[in-house]
Amino acid sequence: MMRKFLQSSKPFYVGVFFLITFEFLLNFLTMPYPGSQKLDSIKLAYFLHHHKFYFELFSLLWIAIGGYSLFKGKQRLILLDCLTICVAVYIYTSHLYTAERRFPAGENPSFQSVHLSTIDKSEMVMTIGDTASSKAFPLPMVMFHHQILDTFLNRAILVTYCPICQTGRVYEPYINGVYTKFRLVGVNRGNAMFEDERTKSWWSQETGECIAGELKSSCLKSIPTKTLTMEKAIAIYPNIQILQPDLAFQGKYQNRDFYDGKFANENIISTKSNWNPKAFVIGIKHDGLQKAYDWNNLRTKRLINDSIGIQKVLLCVSMDKKSFVVYENNSNDDAVMIQDTIQINDHSYDFSGREINGKGPNLKPIEAYREYWFSWRYANKNTIQYQVP
Repeated sequence: MMRKFLQSSKPFYVGVFFLITFEFLLNFLTMPYPGSQKLDSIKLAYFLHHHKFYFELFSLLWIAIGGYSLFKGKQRLILLDCLTICVAVYIYTSHLYTAERRFPAGENPSFQSVHLSTIDKSEMVMTIGDTASSKAFPLPMVMFHHQILDTFLNRAILVTYCPICQTGRVYEPYINGVYTKFRLVGVNRGNAMFEDERTKSWWSQETGECIAGELKSSCLKSIPTKTLTMEKAIAIYPNIQILQPDLAFQGKYQNRDFYDGKFANENIISTKSNWNPKAFVIGIKHDGLQKAYDWNNLRTKRLINDSIGIQKVLLCVSMDKKSFVVYENNSNDDAVMIQDTIQINDHSYDFSGREINGKGPNLKPIEAYREYWFSWRYANKNTIQYQVP
């Protein structure tokens, strides 16, 4: 019976069906299709991806066995049509609609000083460094590329941004002390994933944690960032180096206001908490704890005095209603803001946390990010929600 089956054209159709199903399933699990990001499918997606060759080989063997019968039976038009469909599906799922092809990494970035930069001062940027040495990465560029490979203070850095969940992070791309390149491999639960070149493990863009593969549960070291307008970044860091557009991709960069309400109805500002999945929050981390603050509420108040664990903190939004910073407050008194100056007792600090009058130490920054609530909540399952008093 098996021999009769193998001598028929049925194996051809089995192989065609298996190949098309496999290619679409893998693409569905690693790309943002409707419903795909609600599935907890990372194990299955990783397994399929790393055994892709064997699944495809299995399909091609069945296609070859059954295709011979079709060819002998002079059903060559059916044979050609089915093979054309298979090739089209393969090209689409494995080459055209892939994360790496749609969003090529930014390499060999070019920087300019404040005076020579072409970046508009209203643009939102991610900054790293301090007054001695700093760099600014405009969000539209990082958002398109998803990752920009660069160096800072003689160390490699990986600047990342996921437009689906609006998360920006900077990491040191070193695994066990060895520099490793990463490539964009897809998305998982609405967050970008990267694959390292050495072990082919998959890493979360938001947390820097390895979520599948040999190095699972390992973490990349994160680098503190600030999210500011270009104007505010220049005011804080006058000597900042600013990333310039790559002319090969300039038409791909979307020049838009990241705070204009396109993603979360931010044009409706309310002092009440808005914990919808795509409401923006400020998420902070300190000493193993996480806490989330409704962005609209913070933007309205401009200053929130609070605590995370036993540590007092202050969250500040600039007068531009876009730039924000979070600092430790080691005083017994709360902070107040006068324009963009932070006042604690008789100490005055600028927006960068620098003590203006040289009367004491600068404010120490707290790890803080602005992103969608659904993303922060998924990555920080024990997060505390700040409730408006």
